[in-house]
Formats: sequence, structure tokens, C-alpha cells
Amino acid sequence: AILGLMRLNFLSVLHASDIELEFVAAIVEDHSRKLHWGHGFGLHVTLTRPQSRGEVRLASSDARQSLLIDPRYFSHPDDMPRLVKGVQKSLAIMNDAALAPWRGKMLSPISADDPAGIERELRRSADTEYHPVGTCRMGPADNPAAVVGPDLRVHGCTGLRVADASVMPNITTGNTNAPSIMIGEKCADLLRAAARSSSPISARSFA
Repeated sequence: AILGLMRLNFLSVLHASDIELEFVAAIVEDHSRKLHWGHGFGLHVTLTRPQSRGEVRLASSDARQSLLIDPRYFSHPDDMPRLVKGVQKSLAIMNDAALAPWRGKMLSPISADDPAGIERELRRSADTEYHPVGTCRMGPADNPAAVVGPDLRVHGCTGLRVADASVMPNITTGNTNAPSIMIGEKCADLLRAAARSSSPISARSFA
């Protein structure tokens, strides 16, 4: 895959790219659950800075039971217009004359001149890009939405840290893999520093 980032809204306070374009040399639909044989290519459009916020809840006190996950896509009014613009930009790229020799029919025909049609298609088919964050977000202890502090320790717990994308209070512009590795490395540094500063254990401690 080849990735590209675009910033569509230059008046936004985010000051960051808000659309990711992913060019793939494959025909992918519904996360490849629906197979298409033959040659083809695609362009996936991702909203990198969504303002919508989902939720993860416990289904019961039974830890073996699956969680209740509701991503609440498009629950914020700013998300749909930005993604529609991103799709319109992607259609302009795909309809460029340079791609004419390889361009075939679209799996879901939509037109850049029909934003309402694009919105209908997005509400029908938009799905995850596998980069959720923020379920254990970082913040001060007096913030009811915060789970961990800057040292990755869980508020109100002893000996428990979280070191993955769930601690991010806001999602990054691009994919979350590299930032997650950085969080893990930072946690390792914190653990090493804590081990160096702790008092040595004497043999009498085990008596």
C-alpha cells in the first residue's frame, strides 16, 4: 500500500492533515470478506482526526463475556462533511487521465458531483481502519475521563501501568503503530528508572 495525507480544512484548529489516502493493489470490499477475483486496485479514504467518540462498556461482571463496543461513527457533525470532501478528492484522482488504461468499474459507483449520494454510501459502508485509541486515556487524577497519569500508572491502583494506544487522549494523525511502540519504550524507561531508584532487597527480607 502507498499512503498519502491531505489537509482539507485549513481553517481547522487541528492544524493537521485530516484525510489519509491508501492506494492498494487489490480489490478489497468489506475487509476482504467479500471476495473479488481478478485484477484491480483501490483507494481507501480515512478520516484521520475524527471528532466522534465511541464507547466501550462491560456487558456484565463476567470477564469472559464480550465487551459492548459502539464506535458511534459520524456522531459528531463535523466528521461527515470532511469525509465526503475526502471521497470527492479521491474520485478526482481515480478519474485522472493517467489512470485511464487501468481503470475499470467501481464496486460502488458514486459521483463527486453527488455529495448526498456519497454520504449515503458512507453511512452504508464506512468501517474501522483498526486504529482505536483512548479507552484508558491519560490525564490528571481529578479528570473523571482519565485512567492513567503521565507515568502510565492507573489512577487509584498500585503496581499497574498501561502501555498501548488506549492511553492516547487524542488519536494521532497517521497510523498508531509507531506511537504505540514509543509508548511501550517510554514505559520500559519508566520501569528501569523505578528499579534503579528502589532500595536493594536484603536477604533478611525473605526470612
